Amino acid sequence: QPGADDGVDDVLGDLLAGAALQWDKAVLLGRPVFQRFESDVNMPTGKYDKTKSANPGMNLWTVDSYYSFVWLFADQWETSLRAWDAFHGENPDTKVMPGQRFHVNYAVSRAVLPKLRLGATGYVYRQTTDDKIAGVRQADSRERVLAVGPGLVYQGQGLTLMLSHPIEFGGQNRFVGSRTTLQAIHRF
Repeated sequence: QPGADDGVDDVLGDLLAGAALQWDKAVLLGRPVFQRFESDVNMPTGKYDKTKSANPGMNLWTVDSYYSFVWLFADQWETSLRAWDAFHGENPDTKVMPGQRFHVNYAVSRAVLPKLRLGATGYVYRQTTDDKIAGVRQADSRERVLAVGPGLVYQGQGLTLMLSHPIEFGGQNRFVGSRTTLQAIHRF
């Protein structure tokens, strides 16, 4: 029957659920700091076919937790950091289990206009355990990379635009490059 596999259930990805705690009234060295801890569980609910090169689902469980803070360390200046740690289960169809990963996103910026900030942003990514296939450790499978580049943030009237261009270096077991990212957030 042509098109029998076409439908919404074929394109829905994995379900993600999590919980977060946030502290907004903390102080560090006499200056405001905002903190958050979040833990998410990615559940293998999306369609997966091991014969396809791209799938809406990953067919494995992942627990991904992070701690983040934003510190207003001086007039017009801020810094932020988000440290993630992810643990993966095994894909039962392929017997592949990705290694544990740890990464940190960071930024420092200064207000140059009332609604505009300029600064630097980047990340550190490191896979801390080897990938496994059918329970066998895959030597030299750990990835790592560093990145730094310019960033810009505009905030006004419920709209936040974040533009960044990190440039990667020091890569191991992965492609290294750069990318421009534009993120738009609208608060209703």
